[in-house]
Amino acid sequence: MSKAEENRAEKNLVFWRSLVGLDPEFPTLPPIPDRELSSLMVLDPGQIEELRASLGSHQLTQVVVEPGWGCTSLFRYMLGEARDRAMERLLLPISIDLERLFGKDPITLDGFEEEIKRQMIGLLVDNPWEQSLNRDYYFECIHFEYATDLPSYKSRMRAFLFDRPPAFRKLPIQFPWLKGSLPDLLNYLLRNFRIQTALYFHFPRDVLPQPLRDLVRSIKASHERGGVEFAALREVYFCTPLQKVEIERDFQRPFNALRYPRYTAAQIYAMLLKRYTPNVPGFRGRNQVGLDAVFAERFVQDAWRGAAALGEVAERVKTAMLQRLDCAEADVPFLLEPTPASSPPATAAPAVTPPRKKFERKSRMD
Repeated sequence: MSKAEENRAEKNLVFWRSLVGLDPEFPTLPPIPDRELSSLMVLDPGQIEELRASLGSHQLTQVVVEPGWGCTSLFRYMLGEARDRAMERLLLPISIDLERLFGKDPITLDGFEEEIKRQMIGLLVDNPWEQSLNRDYYFECIHFEYATDLPSYKSRMRAFLFDRPPAFRKLPIQFPWLKGSLPDLLNYLLRNFRIQTALYFHFPRDVLPQPLRDLVRSIKASHERGGVEFAALREVYFCTPLQKVEIERDFQRPFNALRYPRYTAAQIYAMLLKRYTPNVPGFRGRNQVGLDAVFAERFVQDAWRGAAALGEVAERVKTAMLQRLDCAEADVPFLLEPTPASSPPATAAPAVTPPRKKFERKSRMD
């Protein structure tokens, strides 16, 4: 496609989006905000139930996802679900996300355990555990001494923990029980509250090998200290196949490995249906219609074949849209469909010359 053709197609794409009332970023699939994960994620119910069953019955679970096929979104969804149901399950879900934690700082055993302790107390303060736990034990845990009412105290502690996150050395001053070792804290939660702690690990696909190895070494060193009761801790790893090999290189353990399959073309089209709602002109302004009224599914079906990642599917879809919109503005359709694939010209079957009939010369005696 020449530069002029490309400019014309891009201009027509802008015109078509405005015609049908679609957002300028269509057809990309940007990350879903945490508050919208439950409504916008497209998941296979059978696969999710398999994950839930493993998380509920195994101490060690690996969720293996091909790079570029939604590992981060799946991790955030499962973590969010666990946190929403933390009190029901008596579970503290701790997020160890290498995409957000540690930054450029090297990962050490002390830093790893401090992050777990920080999130422990944050989850205990941020949920109304006083409704289901022994209040005396719970108030001692969050260091509430009836100096003020509980809602005001919790509000002040949330500001202390989340709005202005303190250096770790200040946490044991406010919450003395955090001075204990990590195994002691895990056992304390289990024995006094029947609360388990679950570590949710996430390794982004572009994480460098060194931070991953540093984290695995910290995990190994933490376990080698010993003293953690079996029921006190669960671990869940969201990783790619190559990262799975790297995780098990220095610390081999009996994981229950679950491979989450790539999304199908229909699922990717459903993602677009959920995220984008056209607003078309109507008698009384603009009316909402389904995406399928203005955009054909075959764009996604064609792009999905052979694509290496979700992002590549979106790029291929846009390329096919631009090819279709390389036309005069008057020829821009309302329902956008792919350009029909050119088929090779039909060729006539070669003529077959019938074989000559052989004549036998008859003898004079016949």
